[in-house]
Amino acid sequence: MSKAAPSPLSAELLAVPKGAAAPAPEAQTEQPRRPAVDVAPPVEEPRTALTVRLPVSTQERLREAAHRTRREKQAIVDEALLAWLDGKGF
Repeated sequence: MSKAAPSPLSAELLAVPKGAAAPAPEAQTEQPRRPAVDVAPPVEEPRTALTVRLPVSTQERLREAAHRTRREKQAIVDEALLAWLDGKGF
């Protein structure tokens, strides 16, 4: 037994109702706009490369800290080194 061929789509199924588009609903509560504030971008000090060989355990702890705090490893190392230098009076 063979299947009957599907019937073609009629124009009625594809017809789009004609007419004016409905206007978008207007916002009932408009938020007051804040005045634009001119904020200068922070001046970033130029960086230089420094190669450091860390024990694997220290590197893993740094990686985990960076992941949990959502900070770059570079920023964490810079902050820690500056704190150490300040503590030693350099």
